[in-house]
Amino acid sequence: AWLEHARRNFPAGVLGMADYARTIEIYRSLFGAERLAILLLEECKADAGAFADRLSAIMGVDAATTRQLLGDRRTHGQETVRQVRYDRLTKRFPLAGRIAAHLPGNVRSLGGRLLGRGGTQRIALPPGWTERLRDLYRSGNRQLVERYGLPLREHGYAV
Repeated sequence: AWLEHARRNFPAGVLGMADYARTIEIYRSLFGAERLAILLLEECKADAGAFADRLSAIMGVDAATTRQLLGDRRTHGQETVRQVRYDRLTKRFPLAGRIAAHLPGNVRSLGGRLLGRGGTQRIALPPGWTERLRDLYRSGNRQLVERYGLPLREHGYAV
């Protein structure tokens, strides 16, 4: 149901935020093509060191520091299963969240660390939605490949 709603309201909402071609063109129009660099998450996953070196060169900062800052980090901000369950709990029982807010800082910090551990939350898309989403972004991905030479096809993107 939420995907149908998001599709009807495209480009607003979560599906619009995932329209990278549109987002990149907005940044290009604001800052100019010469000030735009596009790096892929898949490049970071494949070779974090080379990714850090490239990012450092683009930004004109020390590569060793970038490597250190990128080390031991999640590659994206996807929530853990524990974080999702806690969020559901506090939405269902708002008093739990208000009580937690009054706990001592060290207890809240420990709780945050515990919630941040474990596997990330995964969703199963309803039947047919994988192809619908691939169709939705295919044209924009093709434009990104043609304009910027991005290796999207090699990473499984619809092109």
